[in-house]
Amino acid sequence: MRPTDLLALALGGALSLSSQATTTAPARGALVLVGGGPSRPSYIQKFLDLAGGPGATVVLIPTTLEDDRLTSDGVARLRIRMGEILGVHTIVVLHTRDHREADSAAFVEPLRHASGVWVLGGNEEYLMDAYTGTRTEAEIRALLARGGVFGGTSAGAIIQGSATVIGGTPALKALTLDKTHIPFGLLTNSLVIPHWRQRSLQDAVPAALAAKPALLGIGIDEATAAVVQQERLEVVGDGHVGIYDGKEHDGKLYYDLSSGQRFDLKKRVILPGS
Repeated sequence: MRPTDLLALALGGALSLSSQATTTAPARGALVLVGGGPSRPSYIQKFLDLAGGPGATVVLIPTTLEDDRLTSDGVARLRIRMGEILGVHTIVVLHTRDHREADSAAFVEPLRHASGVWVLGGNEEYLMDAYTGTRTEAEIRALLARGGVFGGTSAGAIIQGSATVIGGTPALKALTLDKTHIPFGLLTNSLVIPHWRQRSLQDAVPAALAAKPALLGIGIDEATAAVVQQERLEVVGDGHVGIYDGKEHDGKLYYDLSSGQRFDLKKRVILPGS
């Protein structure tokens, strides 16, 4: 989905979702959406395999973090630590708060040589303010088009959807769509909700979807990933993924998927045998 389409969706005006009632992923490449919390070897290994193994070059985007963690020493520590977690030898850190810099050819050069991108958790608004609609986003799409993988946890998962919400705390009875911040829309017509059960958000998601019924809600537990390739979503990790399609399933307002189960994003059904 083009940035202009995303803007129309976020502002709730020009984009008609009636003709785009399916949720699609990139035709090539893969997405790894983690619900936050501690990392798990199962989905980290998936990311590593999809990126090409330990010899792959991975771009790390820490823009979700506050400035006091992004000093030169802090970034150096992040590079080492994330290299250990992801199991890759070469990590290039890419960070800016400047939308214009993010749109420059020099800034995006590392993405042209990478096969994987990993985005840390934190404040997703920082990501959208810096990168949506820039060459950075375009090069991420190009990386996927050549078979790469884009992964991230919490905010790094939210940015992969096409809509965001305001709030997300246990005290909220319902969630409201954010009309000002635009994610990348790598997974079209989707609303990604991390920390799903940890923040007791199971019953809060439908209110956000009511205004945009074509959106597919995807609630992801901590220590859990939704791994998406083409039309298939697979649950990997310790917890559950909730899929909201506007219908009731076994008395719940969502499909309740556990590790190993797979979901067809186009048909919006659980795949048999999973």
